Amino acid sequence: MAVLSIIAVNYEARACGVTRGMRGDEARRLCPELVVFRVPEVRGKADINRYREAGRRVIDSLRPFTERLERASVDEAYVELTAEAAARLASGPLAPEHLANTFVVGYGGDEKTEECRKAEVEAFLESVNSEFASPGDRLLAAGAAICEQMRKAVHDQTGYRCSAGIAHNKVLAKLCAGKNKPNRQTILPHGSVAHLYSKLPVKKVRLLGGKLGDAVTEQLGCETMADLGRLSLAHLQAAFDEKTGAWLYQLARGFDSEPVADRHLPKSIGCSKNFRGPEVLRTRAKVKHWLAQLASEASERLKKDREANQRTSRSLTVYVTTEAGRHVSRACALTGYDADTIAADAFVALGRLNTARDGDQAWVPPLINLGISAGKFSEVPSAACGSIAAMFSRLPTPARAGEAATTAEEPAAGEGEQEASGVDQTSAGDGGTAAEAEDESAEAGEIALDAEGAPGCAEVAAEERSADAGEVSEAAGGSAACPGKRPSEASDSEHASKVARTVQPGGPAGPSVDGDDGSSSAQQLSSVGSGEAAGAPRSGFFARKEQQIRAQLAAAAAAARVFALDADAVDAETLAALPPDIREEGGTAGPDAAACPRCGVPVSPWELPEHLDYHVALELKVETLRKAGEVRSIDAFFK
Repeated sequence: MAVLSIIAVNYEARACGVTRGMRGDEARRLCPELVVFRVPEVRGKADINRYREAGRRVIDSLRPFTERLERASVDEAYVELTAEAAARLASGPLAPEHLANTFVVGYGGDEKTEECRKAEVEAFLESVNSEFASPGDRLLAAGAAICEQMRKAVHDQTGYRCSAGIAHNKVLAKLCAGKNKPNRQTILPHGSVAHLYSKLPVKKVRLLGGKLGDAVTEQLGCETMADLGRLSLAHLQAAFDEKTGAWLYQLARGFDSEPVADRHLPKSIGCSKNFRGPEVLRTRAKVKHWLAQLASEASERLKKDREANQRTSRSLTVYVTTEAGRHVSRACALTGYDADTIAADAFVALGRLNTARDGDQAWVPPLINLGISAGKFSEVPSAACGSIAAMFSRLPTPARAGEAATTAEEPAAGEGEQEASGVDQTSAGDGGTAAEAEDESAEAGEIALDAEGAPGCAEVAAEERSADAGEVSEAAGGSAACPGKRPSEASDSEHASKVARTVQPGGPAGPSVDGDDGSSSAQQLSSVGSGEAAGAPRSGFFARKEQQIRAQLAAAAAAARVFALDADAVDAETLAALPPDIREEGGTAGPDAAACPRCGVPVSPWELPEHLDYHVALELKVETLRKAGEVRSIDAFFK
């Protein structure tokens, strides 16, 4: 019997004590008039595509208000409003009616009545409109006025209500977004940060909810952000590393310089499933079954994403929660969008976590959560790119000998000055550069508007009420290690420097490559191709790769003939012709090998990225020779 649990709760039910993860019968005891809607199920799990579509509609409603919007999760986004807030200030003074649903931290008591809200806004606007007002507070007020318009646009276009927070950075914006839900917004002037921090638990702060937050509370004994603010920079840097200590020191004073990234699409696409009671995964068969279900959903969504957004994923992450509450993840290369391939690769990556004895069908330790996520997206080359050589031919022509070494175009008038000004202003306001902190999945909830100005940058964070739940995180990420790469050999240095030269970024105008004689990369490749076609034997990198791939193809063909037959039916001559490692282990790439989609050679999932890189290099070589009229195909190249 399936155990039903609640995945989304509105604010009226929350007031009665109903929470996410609670069982339906338990929730009805707390709230007898509770109405529960069953989420549609696909592949045995909740289908939350409706929530994802709702999130996309809200993002579309926000785009007209800004040029920089960062989508952080299915229902959370940050929006920068630097220029927009400045323009709004120039259009005239702000009045209380422009902030009809706004609260201001530090300008009133803890009461949330309409009278107290109006008094807060009036007191704040009075200070903002005075000649001694902080430029940062003025930007916050203007940003809040714009945010009122944004939230109205979301409601008019989608029917969804949002809550919001307006502050000087993303961390503070996220914090104050939840202070006056639902359908309200909150301004946090920098002078009120101490008031907010006085009772704020450390673990409630963005980026401090994980291991770093545990270390701060356990090692330093800091329960609130006010406690953290009492520690010196030297103390924090001694407890952690220099960067982390400096970042914590700045954050404890309300400063953070993380910019709003211009990203409208999720960083990863994934799905997961919780298992309770008798559903807990205790056997290999159950783990395989649910990996297949999750892979089917991920495959479908990835294919739609590739078609809609012209991008592909290169990394697959599998994450689990054991019955003891331990969270573990493993990553590998994403070798294709086929559901069976994703499921097989995920099972291989996860298999090392199973401590059951070989041959035992049990899975130890049992799993209460299983999920997969695809990330590390890159753009799909458009058809307009044509061939690889044509792509390189469109690169900016680098400077020749005797000319200036710079190849980037000059920025438009005022562009460089504007960017530098923004950086200086933010740095001065923040009191220093914040350190990189541990990344964690974004929680449900905010839209942030970031506007620069003393003391930092103004931001707004808002939450979509309608998309408040789901078991699937679209922000999970991962990376794949690719061991087994061979070091370059000295005998190839001259040849590889011309044929397989790596393109290095050349500046704002795009990448540029200088040949040994100052020629462009396409010209260099063409000259090498012509030299070889004139009768010079192929040597170095391509010669060895040709021999290697011929041997691999022959071994793969022989192995296929052997393993397609019953072991007793294999003749001794055929078996003896196989390489020793194939005879003993079933393939040169090991038991986890998968056929390369380009050539069919069995390749380990961990070495497949390097193997595919070879195919790209080979295509580049052949394209260059084809352009010179020396060969017509890859097959002709090997003849």
